[in-house]
Amino acid sequence: MKKSNVQITAAAVFAAMLLGGCGDEPYALSEKEEQIIVNYSAHVVGKFNKTGKEGLRLIDVEALLEEEAAAQEPEAGGDTELSSESPAGTPAAGDGSGTPVPENPVQTASLGELFGSENIKVDYVGSRLSTDYVEKEFYAMDADAGMVFLVVGIDITNVGEEPAALDFLSATPAFTAVVNGEPAVAAELTFLSNDFSTLEAEVEAKATLETVLLFQIPETITSIDTLTLEVSVNGGNYQVNLENM
Repeated sequence: MKKSNVQITAAAVFAAMLLGGCGDEPYALSEKEEQIIVNYSAHVVGKFNKTGKEGLRLIDVEALLEEEAAAQEPEAGGDTELSSESPAGTPAAGDGSGTPVPENPVQTASLGELFGSENIKVDYVGSRLSTDYVEKEFYAMDADAGMVFLVVGIDITNVGEEPAALDFLSATPAFTAVVNGEPAVAAELTFLSNDFSTLEAEVEAKATLETVLLFQIPETITSIDTLTLEVSVNGGNYQVNLENM
């Protein structure tokens, strides 16, 4: 144990001499000299440490620094960070003019083109504002406070000689309306048997079925100056041509 005390004392004196000197200006240690002193001191303490099973391990400082430097170097042929921007001179995906083209551009179509057939005619017949809507005098809906219903009327006529089955529900069309340039609103989901967007019915030959789409808009809108109707159906987006407005 005497030997260990001597070695620890020697290490301390050696460090004090290098750092303090004999009254002269302190000696400036290089980084390598500092590493030698720290490494030697740790080795001495670890070698004669009886409280731990292994004590402190001797560390090869130079090897450690080399490992850290190697870890910071990028691997040859490794992945490089990709920029989300197109390289200079590379045009964005579009129609060749440099203007991006949306995945599902809005097209113009009539209700007949979207939902009709050879014998089924679908026509917009007008719109009105109302605080409530009543179907056949037994089912009534009231608009929310501060709102009114925009009632869009759509007639479906079977011009054929045989009854025709209709199933718009399976196509799950989603309608929105813009009145007088105000923000778009989505059609109401209702239990109405004549709700156009969820219609499942049979139309007799030469008969006409009256259906509606309901939208809630602010009650501050008191007249319908302009109306734009849009629908998403069968993977496409369409602005409806309200030819009868």
